[in-house]
Amino acid sequence: MKKELKVLWKKCGTLADIDDSLVKSDKGVYIFVFEGNPNRIIYVGTAFRTFKIRWEEHKQHLRVGGFSIFRPLQKKTGDFHNIDIYDSMKYDRSNPIGDMEKHFRNLMWKKLVWLPGNKRRIKTQEYDKLDVFDGHYFYKYDFFVEEWIDYVEKYMINIVLFACSISDENEAKDLETQIQYTLREKHNLGFYKNADQCWLGKEGNKPTAFDREIKFEGLDNLLLHKDDTVLLSEMKKEFLKRH
Repeated sequence: MKKELKVLWKKCGTLADIDDSLVKSDKGVYIFVFEGNPNRIIYVGTAFRTFKIRWEEHKQHLRVGGFSIFRPLQKKTGDFHNIDIYDSMKYDRSNPIGDMEKHFRNLMWKKLVWLPGNKRRIKTQEYDKLDVFDGHYFYKYDFFVEEWIDYVEKYMINIVLFACSISDENEAKDLETQIQYTLREKHNLGFYKNADQCWLGKEGNKPTAFDREIKFEGLDNLLLHKDDTVLLSEMKKEFLKRH
């Protein structure tokens, strides 16, 4: 029987101000927690060089429009902390995939989400109509330089980083996928072009049950909604029910 897998979440600053002192040369699984009401996990990923290298890649992609960006601000106050970002990320997956694309395209038209696409077009702003490139949508009046660059810096300040060190890459990918799957199913999180994915990131492995016990440590430090904390702490049990 395999020994218990301990998952200790360590806080590593924000995406705007990375502090990797607790995970210097480690690799493993990381999550982005968006500070709102309540706090929500908005991305789950793996790092197989170092966490800081991966997080710096995220920063650079966000700054040029290479990743999806949500703008669920309170209209009157411009405050992040009174919103639930999952309200912008949800979609009923029992509906057709085409309807999901339309739903998130409508959010894009309202400038509530930036959908990533071809960087050459983002930088040179050559598009003058709603265009589709490699499955990515562009809105003719939503230029990244004018509309999003300043916002991105505020957005990154609000994303808190947590990491857990796992040396085995397959175990890291399994854990990444299970967290994504668990939250996706619980909250009906969608994606704008692929029904098998969600906003929380590309699934590292096909979802399968762990053959060892998982023990989360430091889960309360994430300050998530209590239902999500319970959901993740019981993730193995719930995951086994589905498979």
